[in-house]
Amino acid sequence: MVMPHPEIFYIYALKAWKPYEVTPFQGFAPGLIPLAHLLAHPAFLPRDIVQLTMPPDNQLARRRAGMAHWIWSPVDVETLIRKRKPMPAAPFMVVFTGDEAVARAVSKWRNTLTLKPLHISMVEGVGALLPGEITVERIRQFCKVALRQAKSLHRRLDIDESLAALDNWTPLKSRPSSILYHGHNVTVANELTLRSVGEDAPSDPQGHLNASSHESYVSGITESTEAVLKLQEAVADRAAFQRNCNYPPTWTSTHTARTGWSGWPHGAKRPVDSIRRAGRRSLMIS
Repeated sequence: MVMPHPEIFYIYALKAWKPYEVTPFQGFAPGLIPLAHLLAHPAFLPRDIVQLTMPPDNQLARRRAGMAHWIWSPVDVETLIRKRKPMPAAPFMVVFTGDEAVARAVSKWRNTLTLKPLHISMVEGVGALLPGEITVERIRQFCKVALRQAKSLHRRLDIDESLAALDNWTPLKSRPSSILYHGHNVTVANELTLRSVGEDAPSDPQGHLNASSHESYVSGITESTEAVLKLQEAVADRAAFQRNCNYPPTWTSTHTARTGWSGWPHGAKRPVDSIRRAGRRSLMIS
């Protein structure tokens, strides 16, 4: 028997582009910009079908050990349709779209498949969920349907354990945000880290960083970094982390879709007298 892989693949479908059409300096594909505000969604959703069967401390420990990065990537819609359909051994694919032509192409392609990805789109009327409709429960139901569709394509696929895992999901309990300052690139990576472990989004208008004072930005970096470092307390007694350097779990946005931990080289002394230095490291976006 064959077991399906538990990972959920989060794909951002972009309209086809020419190399000279990328943005100056940073080289972003033009179709990525309209989807920018959806890039954080995977941080609030499970990275695989096993994650939510674990106690919250175990989820955090697994992330710190480098075993639970989210898997996401932008993909040219033509490449997606030609080469990237879900397979029985890897059945869980979530596709985000923002451009109308791309959304309609993905919907048409999806209708031809037996094993269908979940389509989330900012475009209405294309048979997709709207971004505001996506929840952990929606993901769970999608995964159960995908397993049964995969089984119909591969009779030797053993889906019993995967279905049992999905039936044992326990969503994280939400708790108030632990930070005041928010809404700027200097805090957003730490905000995502805190939200991925159950914190609500910070919403106090007094803390929104927008043409604020220099001291407010320094406070935002310091406060959010301290909040992320504090997460280590729940799992600091794990044997693996007593042997190795502590790396705070942070959300790292890259085109290869890795979630990483930035921190100090193995064996180096932590700069306990300089939280700003720790902040620069833990907020790194590669």
